[in-house]
Amino acid sequence: MLALLRTRAASQYADLFVSFVEKEVRAYGAIAELGTEKTSYVKLYVPGPRKVGAYCYVRPDRGCLDFRLPIEAAEGCRFAAARNVQADNAHPVRLPLTVADALPEAHRLARRAAEEAEAA
Repeated sequence: MLALLRTRAASQYADLFVSFVEKEVRAYGAIAELGTEKTSYVKLYVPGPRKVGAYCYVRPDRGCLDFRLPIEAAEGCRFAAARNVQADNAHPVRLPLTVADALPEAHRLARRAAEEAEAA
């Protein structure tokens, strides 16, 4: 899985994606699974029974993270923004992961998304 992150992300951003996923898995117990679109992304789930889909789509090929959060969660964020998607899209908050300064915000949003997934 880490190899996918390293090969799909632009070389200057690969370490950011690896760092994000490693911390989510090691520190928070996230379950990481490869996606299906020609295996170009990683899905992060909360541990235990799945009541909802992935709380975060890690998309190294697009240079971003998509979070299962209400669109309002992007308000006041420095890096994340609301995506212009259909109302039924479960992952409307996107954070470009192109600078190390974005990692704390990425983990904060991931924690919120994981908590909401656990509470569903």
